[in-house]
Amino acid sequence: IIETTDEISDVHAPNMSAAAKQRTTCSEDSDDDGQTWLTNAFREIHNSPNLDEDLCCVLQAFGESDSDARGVASLDPDGGVDDLDMVLQRKISTELLDEIDEDQASMFGRRFISVSNLLKDSVAGEVTTKQMLRLALNRRTAQILSTDDPVLSKRKALRIRALVDFIWSQSLLLGLKDDPTAQGNPTLLEMVEQLEMYSKASKRYHQFYPGFYHATIEGTTKDFGPVHINILRIDPGKCKMKCIDARVVDTDLSALSKKYGAIAAISGGFFLYSEPDIVLPSKRTDPVGLLCSDGHIDGPPVFERSTLHQTGSQPVAIGVIGMEGMTCKFRYQKHYFGGISTIEFGLTVGGVQGDVQCVDRSKAAVVNVGKVKKGKHRKDEVAFVIVGKQVIQVMKLGLVKVPLAGFVLIFPAVSLPAGVE
Repeated sequence: IIETTDEISDVHAPNMSAAAKQRTTCSEDSDDDGQTWLTNAFREIHNSPNLDEDLCCVLQAFGESDSDARGVASLDPDGGVDDLDMVLQRKISTELLDEIDEDQASMFGRRFISVSNLLKDSVAGEVTTKQMLRLALNRRTAQILSTDDPVLSKRKALRIRALVDFIWSQSLLLGLKDDPTAQGNPTLLEMVEQLEMYSKASKRYHQFYPGFYHATIEGTTKDFGPVHINILRIDPGKCKMKCIDARVVDTDLSALSKKYGAIAAISGGFFLYSEPDIVLPSKRTDPVGLLCSDGHIDGPPVFERSTLHQTGSQPVAIGVIGMEGMTCKFRYQKHYFGGISTIEFGLTVGGVQGDVQCVDRSKAAVVNVGKVKKGKHRKDEVAFVIVGKQVIQVMKLGLVKVPLAGFVLIFPAVSLPAGVE
């Protein structure tokens, strides 16, 4: 699984046949033949019966050409440097301090060294898949940490995290191709069917409370590699779901379960963490996406992702929920001598004429607000910049930066009720 964000645009898998045949241009980090570690790796992959062509695509992630393939041109992952992995770990722990705190930087360094150690492989007279992946891990790590690109130099933490996760996940998938017995493994779907997990009558399910069942799936699949999956199965109507912000209560899931008398508990995910441009009112560990508790929406469904939800007494369901058709309600207050006037109004995304737009970071980093044409008419636009439940900025003309975990609501000025300035 590759965990990434829209901020990272250089993890990709180019056309394999093109990658396999590509001859890249020479750079300053080349050997006597004018080749870099990337072109030397391509040559080895093409000439070796033991290396899969998919390696070409993996090695080109984070840089397709020789100009992006800096470092020693040999295929030695350590490049002749003693304890290079330890050196890179220390650099990660210090270089990332401009973007993330010390604990996170140290954790990223530990993740790097763990993957590097797991990929250490030595077969006399043979270049292995693990060696190639460790080569890419070390060279790309050094490349990311040393970049002076004005944009990428501010995203080192994101890219290091993505690189380490990407290389490790690919090592598992490519390792299956190297294993002659792996082709006999089932796909994940086949494994689920073989274990009869569709039915709660399966012997793998353990009923730990009336209507509540738990099971695990473990093994190696043909399509996803090694898997360890926990399954919580609940009979319809037996569950009332409650979402809790554990940051202000107790982050110990077992203790939290006992406190609320929960039958089962699952830790949530997807929150702001190592993004370089977290600004107030957002803060690190803020949840991203739809978060609703006891009927109150604490976080709007900005990115239109899959959700686990429950409406009233209905069974729990999984579905995609986005901002389209969502009504944003506002309370406008004006202070004047002798009192406060309050006006409440709502704006529905899409609107009757589709004139209320919602722009999040996945669509644009900046939007231009101002006078626009619509048919033969012109209309004045207004933009509300929203994070969580707060309107943090109002614009009528000019460029507006889209918040990292919020959105910009753009609508005609005539949509505002009388009295709202």
